[in-house]
Amino acid sequence: MTWIFFTFLAAFMQAWRNALQSKLSTHASVAGVTLSRFVLAGPIAAVYLYGLYQYQDTAMPSFNNAFWGFIIGASVMQILATGLMVKLFKMNNYAIGAGLAKSEALVAAILGVLFFGSALSLLGWLGVFLGAIAVLLLSGITSVKRFDAKTALIGLACGTSFALTSLWVREASLNSGLLFPHSAAWVLLFVISLQTLILLGYLLLKEPQTLSKLWQYKGITTAISIFSCVGW
Repeated sequence: MTWIFFTFLAAFMQAWRNALQSKLSTHASVAGVTLSRFVLAGPIAAVYLYGLYQYQDTAMPSFNNAFWGFIIGASVMQILATGLMVKLFKMNNYAIGAGLAKSEALVAAILGVLFFGSALSLLGWLGVFLGAIAVLLLSGITSVKRFDAKTALIGLACGTSFALTSLWVREASLNSGLLFPHSAAWVLLFVISLQTLILLGYLLLKEPQTLSKLWQYKGITTAISIFSCVGW
């Protein structure tokens, strides 16, 4: 039953990460806030992977083309999802957008069954739908008087992007040829490293001033990276 502990830990860390990202979004661009999620997480992931091999040595993986395809897809989708979430922070009717962004579990379940060979029992589907309704209610959607289609669409796009990220991360782990937790650690390291390189390259070319902003608010940036890596 350790998965229950890890689920609560991930949810707690992600909640803190989102709160800090919302705060940083008032000072930095969408791309900058997105980078804050990954910029220091790579070294943490590398230390974690090294520690796993010291604790329980196992064979080194042999990565195939499918593995790299899923790594690239998951990296791009999570960048997009995070960027959309940051954009929601700055919009009216944020409650609706954030609530729909949390549709990740429902969308992942549907896409998993349709395209990834997953299977859910009737009880499992009931749990997914009840969870989706609960998230919408807790986000305050019933108190929003004016429905904003743009915010809702961005929220759905965000949730779908997070769902694809989860599914492709899972597929990458399965294609690594290793058992958990080593498979997950390798995927974590590669995805975070690729995301950092993509965003750093973009900001150096398009928004070099944003990197100065992240350094100016390095305390918040560091905390976001740590919470993001642990929440993975």
